Amino acid sequence: MILHISDYANELPSTGGLSYLPDYITNACELSPIDEFGKSLSSIIKFGDVLLLESNDFLGRLLVAGLVSAFENYARSITSGVINICPIAQTSASEKAVNFGSMIWHGESRFVRSAFENHSFADSKGLKTLFKDYAGLPLPDNEFSNLLSEFERVCQLRHGIVHADGFLPGKNALKLEIPRQELAARIVIRHRHLHEIANILDSLSKLLNRHVFYNLCQRWAVDWRKRSDWNPQKENNLFAQIWRLCRCEPSSNLPVGSPRPTKAKCMKEVKAKFGVFDTNNSSN
Repeated sequence: MILHISDYANELPSTGGLSYLPDYITNACELSPIDEFGKSLSSIIKFGDVLLLESNDFLGRLLVAGLVSAFENYARSITSGVINICPIAQTSASEKAVNFGSMIWHGESRFVRSAFENHSFADSKGLKTLFKDYAGLPLPDNEFSNLLSEFERVCQLRHGIVHADGFLPGKNALKLEIPRQELAARIVIRHRHLHEIANILDSLSKLLNRHVFYNLCQRWAVDWRKRSDWNPQKENNLFAQIWRLCRCEPSSNLPVGSPRPTKAKCMKEVKAKFGVFDTNNSSN
């Protein structure tokens, strides 16, 4: 057998392709963005067995990529929801470009997500831009600075995991203040590291969700009512949309005997907080 020069490098590759592509897809019933993220986080963390992560350098990196991806989906989902229901956010996002192909595929019910598909939010700057420019909701430094700094560090690690097979690029290493190495530096995620990262993303998602909910409640109680397109007959329906978008299912960590939070009670408290005269009866 005569060898071709290329054969000295490696064997001739096999041919192949993807099978029927719809088989790669499954339908999913989406929860509220915060519950969807919580579900994904819990599912991913379950694979982070202590012994597996100690004996397998690849698995931890894969799980971190999944965690950050789930958080990115939360950011897109909550912002899309804000734009769908808030006229102030709609004004803020009105001049942003939209991916036409994505809009066609998503259809009317999910078309807002098409505005984000050319953007990455796996860094603190992109995240702040997303909420400020698309939802009209800047993230105050006094509330978010510490968590966004930690999020940025997670994203620097994630960049090496996703784009360099776990080898830490120099730019990311410098931003992380990693001491210079004699040999190539490869990211390793053990059990403790995985839970630290999951806690940062979980905390940031919850802080963002509270920020969005409070500001939407304020807009519903004050700003929306000043607009010429405000319809008092729809106030209950509009509040219900805010509630569905941001409401997290009651946590098992609630103190024993705590009353279950209800939409009606919350709406009553929002009206009292912002001095809205209650002319409509609300229901849970």
